[in-house]
Amino acid sequence: MSEGVSKKRAARIERRKSKISAIFKVDEKQENVFCRIEDEQLVEPLQKQPKLSDEEYHTLRIKLREKKRQIQCGPTFRLIQLGLTASLNLPKPSRVPVLVADVQSLFLYTIVGDTYNYDSYKWCDLARWNNLTQTLIFIVEDVSVDEFEENTDIFAETFRIFEDGVEMSNPAKDGFTLDLALAYVPISHQMKNRVMEGYPSLHAACLDGYIHGVADPTVQKVNANTTAESHAVKNHEVLSGQPCGNDITTQEKMGQKNNAADTEKLSRESSDLSNIVETKTIGATRHNEQRRQSTEVDSMNKDEVHVSKIGSSVDDSKSDVSMQEETSGCSRLALLLNASQLISELYPLPGYEEYDNFKFTQDIYDPVTDRSPMFSIDCEWCICVDGSYGLARVAVVDEHLKTLYHTYVKPDVEIADYLTRYSGITEELIRDVEKRPFDVQQDLRNLLPPDAILVGQSLQSDLKALKLFHPYIIDTSVIFNMTGTRSFKSKLKVLAASFCGRQIQNSMDGHDPTEDAIAAMELVMLKMKMGTEFGDLILSRNAMRKIKDSALDHEIQMKLFTFIQSHNRSATLITTSLSLQKSYHPRLLKLKKAVVKCKKADESLVDPVQIVLASDFQDAVTMTRASRFNSSFTLVHTYAGREQHNRKEKLKEIDKAIANMYTGISLNGMMIVIFGGKTNPTQNGACLVRVKKRSI
Repeated sequence: MSEGVSKKRAARIERRKSKISAIFKVDEKQENVFCRIEDEQLVEPLQKQPKLSDEEYHTLRIKLREKKRQIQCGPTFRLIQLGLTASLNLPKPSRVPVLVADVQSLFLYTIVGDTYNYDSYKWCDLARWNNLTQTLIFIVEDVSVDEFEENTDIFAETFRIFEDGVEMSNPAKDGFTLDLALAYVPISHQMKNRVMEGYPSLHAACLDGYIHGVADPTVQKVNANTTAESHAVKNHEVLSGQPCGNDITTQEKMGQKNNAADTEKLSRESSDLSNIVETKTIGATRHNEQRRQSTEVDSMNKDEVHVSKIGSSVDDSKSDVSMQEETSGCSRLALLLNASQLISELYPLPGYEEYDNFKFTQDIYDPVTDRSPMFSIDCEWCICVDGSYGLARVAVVDEHLKTLYHTYVKPDVEIADYLTRYSGITEELIRDVEKRPFDVQQDLRNLLPPDAILVGQSLQSDLKALKLFHPYIIDTSVIFNMTGTRSFKSKLKVLAASFCGRQIQNSMDGHDPTEDAIAAMELVMLKMKMGTEFGDLILSRNAMRKIKDSALDHEIQMKLFTFIQSHNRSATLITTSLSLQKSYHPRLLKLKKAVVKCKKADESLVDPVQIVLASDFQDAVTMTRASRFNSSFTLVHTYAGREQHNRKEKLKEIDKAIANMYTGISLNGMMIVIFGGKTNPTQNGACLVRVKKRSI
């Protein structure tokens, strides 16, 4: 009996030896010769392999256990929740694209993981993030998700490598370029405290360029009141068309060289705009006032409009407003955008071919004064098939935060993207709506007085959706600046939370235009009370004060590569243009020891960020391969170009570059490929993710 058991045990051991030996032979790419008969059944190998000795068996068994351990302990990536709804495996009409901020959150997670409490965007899960050996991010702009999916034969290697991919919203929909949307990252409350260990105050860290957009309670408060003389000077600057304190030059906005030709063009356009406004303000405007006061529209269902008679309320409140502004920090006139700012902020202006079908909000305008009423406007829109903004919802709020107007609208052009995540608009919601953009134009022309001041966040987009011109504008994205640079604006949600303690845009059903309009009006009223420097880091580094403590985490931002260095991680930046390099470039390349988070107390600081400027796409790929990915974080940002000539050859070149880069990364390294989309905001991008793992 025992002899039979011993034989069976010996046979099992021999089978295990053969199995383990076969596994390692497959891993080493040694071929076993099999023959296949016509009925597709496998037969025994032509030559049997020699039996393993006990010592060889135990050695291979140890190696197999080690390989399994490495695989099980390696990082893993998978899509969850929002990521599954944006997956490229879904039909395009069923997808809900992730945001650039969602993709940026993955960048941060590869660096800090779950050691800090960041907002969870819930689109992906990266397990065992601390076992990542490196992160390579390859960004190619001017390639859309449609172009990627329509050329599966060209992107054969890319499709073979990446199993997880999502559609990414085009940042152009929000008025951002991809580099700016990725270059600035939020920091946690713990990170803020560590900043204080290396600097005497957050204000000092901001002045040093380590962080951007801060509120430091230790900063000495400036006087909230301004003199009558300063009011007169600022009013003269605005009415004369000269730059005031919060002016933004065309050079800062568009990154153009400040040469004589540009200056002459800007002066000529400013002069033309001033002449148009002056012409339209000539003459009496009583007929406009009577028409405005007589407007009252009954409430209806989805497409109903609510309009209140505002003539009496405005007139009754003018004396109160005037009394308030006598003791306020600044006049509403000091906050108006002048002609140069309207041009540099890309507001719709008459005389341009693209705005030929736009209308003025009034036939005749009255001169704007300290008593001119303010109306906050916010619109929600969709993207139409021609790339234009399609008006879908409008709300108007007065200075008393009373809703004067609200309606749903059906665009004149077929809708390509409802932008439901932002707008809350769905096909079902406006299917039965009868009101058209022309009707809204007429409603607003009847509602607004001839000296009305329009208030809003980046109001140029709303006016483009409304297809209206208006000369008197207060833009909260201009009068407030928390980033330290004019070209990168703070979101309304951040401004409202930071300065007013108001939480907005938290609904999963999209934005509420009434809520946003109220928030914008509250910001302007606060600005008038505190003065022009309040909330503007450009005008005064000491102006960021009296901000709610609960909002501190949202208001502080840091350059991406400064953030990486702060966690003592090596990094390399490779770009193909100076503008891209400027967006990402950290101001401080060598950080103070106190602000750097090290794993060990005696850990030395890594070298500063390596910054490489490539001449073109191919040069960037060559430099990336030559670097051998020595840094733990490498970002390569390139352009595919918009030329259609030899387009397929260019796409093949991109596919080959992706395959070569993936081959070069180390085991347990992560590669992220981002296609940035097209200049047309309807052309979204894509994000592909893969962790390189050892196969058994």
